[in-house]
Amino acid sequence: MTETQARHLAQLKNLLAECRHMAAYGEEIWARDTEALEWAIGQLGGEEAGEG
Repeated sequence: MTETQARHLAQLKNLLAECRHMAAYGEEIWARDTEALEWAIGQLGGEEAGEG
């Protein structure tokens, strides 16, 4: 993984943490965003997407 890819992955993980936080308030759109980000992170090789 290049440095740029690693930086982008880190940004996605930060966004995932924010979405999880917002999803905790019960907003369905945030839950869907969380699922999409988890999938994208997994596709990029960030298997630790489950870490919060």
